[in-house]
Amino acid sequence: MNKKILNLSFIKKLLPLDIQIVNLAYSQSNELGQVALKDSIAGLRKMIVADVGNFVNGMNLEYRTYVVGLLSGIQDEYRDDATATVVGFR
Repeated sequence: MNKKILNLSFIKKLLPLDIQIVNLAYSQSNELGQVALKDSIAGLRKMIVADVGNFVNGMNLEYRTYVVGLLSGIQDEYRDDATATVVGFR
């Protein structure tokens, strides 16, 4: 059995970096912001799968914490679009 490496401490360090990237992308255009947002979430999902194997998104504390934290950190002017993007993202 693999030892779990990703934890909430890691997520809290990663979030400010990804929030900055997503906000910067949104400042250029909604399309770039959506791509950065989707890529950030997909990248974290890949890291979690590599760490613990397949998982159910809503059942993984690190995944939920990351997505909620990411959306919370997105600037107000982009948040509605970002939320709609996440809700429609699979």
